[in-house]
Amino acid sequence: KRQEYSFIKVRFGRGPVSILILAYVEDNVYEWSGLDDVSIYTLNGRVIKTSGLQSNIEIISPTVKSPSAVMDYNESINLYNPDLYSATLNSSVASNPDTFTKFGTRVNALRVREDVEVELINWKQSNYYYYNQDSKFVEKTKQHIHPRLPVIHIEFYYKF
Repeated sequence: KRQEYSFIKVRFGRGPVSILILAYVEDNVYEWSGLDDVSIYTLNGRVIKTSGLQSNIEIISPTVKSPSAVMDYNESINLYNPDLYSATLNSSVASNPDTFTKFGTRVNALRVREDVEVELINWKQSNYYYYNQDSKFVEKTKQHIHPRLPVIHIEFYYKF
């Protein structure tokens, strides 16, 4: 079935795939909404907020970064269920050229690795973002967004 709007395919761990439709874009933050009152907010492909999940997150004033930049930064994050407010999220970002396959075609990409850590709860993970070198959009990502949730896989499909 052809989709009329931009959408994402989301899968938690080995669970089923869900489709979320782009509801709106404000200040480069994309809100993707599903039928089950789940919303995922992304900034340059990075999940910065969720609602409607069993455990949600919110990154307060997320850092906007260039995909090719190598940098370390700190942000404030709220975790819900269990609740942890204004924890420090330490991140380190680096990138290298890579490829991925979409619709049976090899796509030249920049693979960005983001190592994140909330020292307070001893939680450390690595997240990956695949930026299409032509479109400059993240088209695929694998992120650990909450200690109580399995890894989230997202594929982005944009309609312009």
